[in-house]
Amino acid sequence: MIIDSDAAIIKPSTDFLYSEMIDEDVIDIFVKWHYEHSQTYFRQGLGESIGEDNRDSGRDDLGSSPLGNVNYSIKESLDTPYMNMVILPEVNLLVESVDSCMGNFVKKFPFSAKGSYFHMDPGWNVQEYPKGGGYKEWHTERSGSAKSNVYRHLVWMVYLNSVPNGGTEWFHQDHYEEAVKGKCCIWPADWTYTHKGRVTHEHKKIIATGWYSYA
Repeated sequence: MIIDSDAAIIKPSTDFLYSEMIDEDVIDIFVKWHYEHSQTYFRQGLGESIGEDNRDSGRDDLGSSPLGNVNYSIKESLDTPYMNMVILPEVNLLVESVDSCMGNFVKKFPFSAKGSYFHMDPGWNVQEYPKGGGYKEWHTERSGSAKSNVYRHLVWMVYLNSVPNGGTEWFHQDHYEEAVKGKCCIWPADWTYTHKGRVTHEHKKIIATGWYSYA
């Protein structure tokens, strides 16, 4: 706790990193649907790497991503962009569960909702990492001046499988979160929450992730 001596107000000290478990049945239903049906509605591609001149010209397949620059030394993944406008019960069930977690985040941190109205972005991703893959470099969710970035308020991520020693690290908070199936993590989107995935060569990893942005 931090005591404000001028106002004699006791203020909670926190890193604003929040996690909550989603029911395992919700995860199982979504993951099964993802592997069996997602490519009927969405297009999977190599994961985008943030920044200029990131393309690794030594790999012939890296030009095939619909998402942008690709460099396996920065990020090695297969990404499937999802859109909430498609009415799919198995997908909607996961989205509703994330919304519920966000509601609990706001209850815990009410000042997070004192500004303008914000909502879940209609577009989000499922990211599959092979053994040795991951988002390997420190990065932030506000990576540039694009409108899609600057309006981001909060980030959400759900681990879709358990990965020993394959979770997420936050630099400034000196925090590591273990990847546990069904765990939903929420945190602020700004540069102060620079983070990266911990790479494991023993296990594959799959997550769902997206943002809540100001309208």
